[in-house]
This record gives sequence, C-alpha cells and structure tokens, in this order.
Amino acid sequence: MRIVVWNCCQRSNAKLPLLEALRPDVAVVPESQSPTAASDPTRHVAQGPNAAKCLSVFSFGATTLNALETQLPWVLPVAVQGVDPFLLLAVWTVQRSGSPSYAKQVSIAIDTYEDELADGSAVLAGDFNCAGNTSDPKHHLRNVDRLRELGMHSAYHDLHGFEAGSEPVGTLYWRWKENAPFHCDLAFIPKAWTERLISVEVGTFDDWVAAGHSDHCPVTIELGK
Repeated sequence: MRIVVWNCCQRSNAKLPLLEALRPDVAVVPESQSPTAASDPTRHVAQGPNAAKCLSVFSFGATTLNALETQLPWVLPVAVQGVDPFLLLAVWTVQRSGSPSYAKQVSIAIDTYEDELADGSAVLAGDFNCAGNTSDPKHHLRNVDRLRELGMHSAYHDLHGFEAGSEPVGTLYWRWKENAPFHCDLAFIPKAWTERLISVEVGTFDDWVAAGHSDHCPVTIELGK
C-alpha cells in the first residue's frame, strides 16, 4: 500500500498526472480543488472554505473512499476501503481569524479522535503546518509525544531514525526558498504498522519546488502486507 501526502498549492486537477505518477493507493492533498459534479465520490472527497482551496483525499486502483461526518474543519475523516482498510484522518491546519494555532488545531484533533487513534486502525496524515524546527517547536513536539503515547508513530521519523526537528530535508520550502525548509507534511501510523514500512520518500526541492509545482514536496509512504 502506498500513501502520499502532498499539498499541491492549488490547481490540483491540472496536477493530477504528477500525483498519479507517484502510484498512490490513497493520497491526502491539501490546498486542492473540490470534486466536480461528475466526480466519483468513492475516488475523490473534500472539504474546505471554497471550491478552489480544499482538503482532498483521492483513491486509486482497488482502493475506494467513504467520507465520514467531520467534527473539525481541519480534519477530514475517511473510511479507506479495499485490500487494506483503515480510517484515514486527513489533516490540513489553516489559521484564520479567531482560529487556534496550527499546533493547537492538531492537539484538538488528537483529543477529538483519541479513541480511534488508540485502537491501532487509524492514520493521521496531512499538512500539519507546524514542525520541530520552528522558532517555538514545543507545542508540536508535545503533540508528537502524545501521539506516540497513543501508539502512533511518524512513518518518516520511525523508518529513518530521526527525531522531530532533526530532519535533513524539508517537505515545505517557505516562500519557495531552498534555505527555508520545514518538515511539516506528516503521516502518523499505528505502531504495529511500522514493521510493514518499506520506504518513506520525500520529493526533492529541484523536482517539485524549483520546477514550479508547489512549495511542498510529496511524502510517499510504502507499506508491505
């Protein structure tokens, strides 16, 4: 199974070939376009403030989707169905007037879905917009610790052996600048799934940012059976 997280920086319909080339079974795509009237709801579900700027989940191949009722505007819960069914909690934290901080939004998501995260059958993935290498990482690192207490591990960090904040590559390059990397596109998987990890790859600055596709690079998680 391949899970991709990629904030595509809008115009997702035009960028679908780039996403498909990563061969995902399921993809979390923040800052995307909403489904069209002709879209298959088992292949593309979304929520967001407007049709041009949504949090989307796409499915491919034998995988299908069943969108569930959301409790938070920054979390899209989806039952992923197919060979390897699980609950996907897709995340895109966005700060608007009166909204909590990015890290606080993640904390609220953990509180809201604590039971689902603790039972070992959910994935929390998306653009968290907070990282361990910011000027004030404490709240984000507390969230990482809390998730680990619930049995949820960051796929990238677990496989590559890095602590949050010590990542050698970014997933976001702020203002499209190579010297401003942040590792904020994440996928937390159940501890039992970490034994199935085959690879976790982050796209390169040259291939994705310098090429003009997005200020974010995709994260591709491959799991065996």
